[in-house]
Amino acid sequence: MHQAITQTDKKLTPLNLSETSLNPEAKITPMQDLVGQWKAKPLHGRYRSRIDDNAIDTKASQGWLQSGNLFLETEGFIASIQDQVVPTKLYRKRIKHENV
Repeated sequence: MHQAITQTDKKLTPLNLSETSLNPEAKITPMQDLVGQWKAKPLHGRYRSRIDDNAIDTKASQGWLQSGNLFLETEGFIASIQDQVVPTKLYRKRIKHENV
């Protein structure tokens, strides 16, 4: 049955199963390259660059992600605060000199 499906699928699905010239391993990017691209991003790379610091306990700082006790929205909100996307009261008071 698998052979019948792969022979019939000639660009009918995104997988294009009848194409035999594709090398799936050719598109695999090494993990170090992906981490380098992540660190190079101006906004999202902040977290990765800081987490590599020796003074940071990575198990403790990532434990809340692995515990599964948070809603997705809460996890996203915490991550955006860590990326300094959300202006906190301290930022508004000390940096922007707003009356908070």
